[in-house]
Amino acid sequence: MEKNRRVFALLLTLAMAMALCVPVFAAETGNSAETVANGDKVIVPLNADDIVDFSDVISEMPPIVLGTPDMAEYDDSPNIQTRASGFLFSMTANAVYELLVTGSAKTFTESDLDNNYLYISGELSHSYGSDASIKIGGCYYDASSGLYVADLYAYVYEGSISRKINTQFAIAKEYTHRGFIKNQAGVGYVSGNLSFYSKA
Repeated sequence: MEKNRRVFALLLTLAMAMALCVPVFAAETGNSAETVANGDKVIVPLNADDIVDFSDVISEMPPIVLGTPDMAEYDDSPNIQTRASGFLFSMTANAVYELLVTGSAKTFTESDLDNNYLYISGELSHSYGSDASIKIGGCYYDASSGLYVADLYAYVYEGSISRKINTQFAIAKEYTHRGFIKNQAGVGYVSGNLSFYSKA
């Protein structure tokens, strides 16, 4: 019985000592703006170098259906080349109510992309305002279903656009891709220009 009391007392002492050491450790690390919060709960600081950005590892979203060819408008406007390095093509949206897809002269394949990334930049506006969602990216035509499918895309809002899309695990390698702009809001229309690049 005496032995059990001694073991219990030793364990209790160790538990109390550990409880006192954790806040001291957190306070000494100095990597967190707030080391102690909510009473005795401790926010453990993280080393920024250990944080993984999974958008650089996997694609943003799974493939999605954009629509049928008869829903789409096609962009065959002249290219607006803002820089030469890695330039693929540009597209111009003039009041796109539903879906704009680049024409057959403005395409890319997986082998055109350096380092598994597609870069998109430009300027878009939406007639409905800054809260209206727009989808941009790369898509392909799936002849078996008769649909345009987006496998490389991002959601954006009006204004200056700059997106880097990881294609390593997302791109359907067997297809030729086109650029697209989709009015995700379902109201109003999208206007502006985007340029597509294979490198930053």
